[in-house]
Amino acid sequence: MIPLNHLSIGLSIGLSMAKSDDDIQWFPGPIRRSCFSPTPPSTKNGSQKIPTHILIMKISTIALAVLGFIQPSVEANESGCVTTVEQGKDYFPIKSTVENSELWTVTYSDTYKIVTNLALSETYVLYQCGTEVPEDIPNNGTFSVPLEKLGLLSTTYIPFFEMLGARDSIGTFLSPAAWVSSPCMLELFDQGVIGEVENVYNETTLDAETMVLPSFVYSYGGFSTPLSNEIIVSEFEEKSNLAVFEWIKFFALFLNLEEEANEIFAATKSRFECATENAGYLACDDKPKPVVLWGHYSAYCGGWDVATCPNYYCEFASSCQAEIRNPEDRGSVVSEACGANYMTTEEFVAFGKDADVWIYPNNDFDSTLSEFGDAIADFVSVKNEKVFDNLGSGDNAWYEQRLAEPGKFRMTRRLVFRRDPPIALPLP
Repeated sequence: MIPLNHLSIGLSIGLSMAKSDDDIQWFPGPIRRSCFSPTPPSTKNGSQKIPTHILIMKISTIALAVLGFIQPSVEANESGCVTTVEQGKDYFPIKSTVENSELWTVTYSDTYKIVTNLALSETYVLYQCGTEVPEDIPNNGTFSVPLEKLGLLSTTYIPFFEMLGARDSIGTFLSPAAWVSSPCMLELFDQGVIGEVENVYNETTLDAETMVLPSFVYSYGGFSTPLSNEIIVSEFEEKSNLAVFEWIKFFALFLNLEEEANEIFAATKSRFECATENAGYLACDDKPKPVVLWGHYSAYCGGWDVATCPNYYCEFASSCQAEIRNPEDRGSVVSEACGANYMTTEEFVAFGKDADVWIYPNNDFDSTLSEFGDAIADFVSVKNEKVFDNLGSGDNAWYEQRLAEPGKFRMTRRLVFRRDPPIALPLP
């Protein structure tokens, strides 16, 4: 029997629950700083304090934040329809700008915004509810904002709306509720507050209200829904984790929640960069970088699916001071069902047997072990019990929450990739 470790996204092995330095057990070694506190932690177990220049930077940040409280407040974006339209008034005083994402843009006018999904050249015109509908602007959809009710096709969108405090705007989940891991969403399903659709691609099962509901959907493999008010999301095509996460601003544009989205993104970006910086401190030794194998067996596709860079896991490995195995050739199995190449078992063994850590990003390791146990028994990662799947927070949480928690996800990976014994962290 091969011991299998479970990675937790929602809990992030305790780090996501830590609110201060006192909640984290620091381990000896190079300098590091907390990603939760603006001041350096006390020296613990031989840990060094933060360099002066970093401390000054943090104090300067606090000073700027304090000054912000005494500056004149900016009028908030409208939370509903306006009853009187003032000519020349900017109805979106708080705006979002794109920092990391490469696949969407937004421009503002006084009463409307133009949002473009660059991956598919889809443009949406969002006008402030109560103002006139803009004319003569080529688009793929015109919407009055803020949206009152909307539909979501993918579970990956749910955490973004929960972080924005906009869960009550979700009217219908356009997939089976069984795929959802959010406890609050599941409760709302049970109460009948949020509806579910078993198969959105079957038009005969959709009522008239669902057909016209503004709905965030994805376009992949040529599939499209019959819905008349689709808003296509392409966050999965971004190449960096912060670029993916910045789609929280995209969602917020449809709810006039730019202020909330800007604050959430800035805080998350800071934590992500802080965790990356800490990983650099921890790697200041002579130990070689751990080698990471990222792959799983797909019975449907008929072969072993392995990591290819650039991608989110490659960025995580790099920021964690680890080296991910990136094949020159994905494999000799041509899968017509999946439209890609996959490795044979022999190719996978040769490719991955010497990796220090194996991330198995699927929920079927037991069946894989039953079928291929003898072939993978001599893997270094297997012998050292450094095999991890993605079931630490349940069957669906990985897919639902990973995109919305890049900072926590990165810190979790750093603990996994370390060569020395894992540190003890408080678990709820």
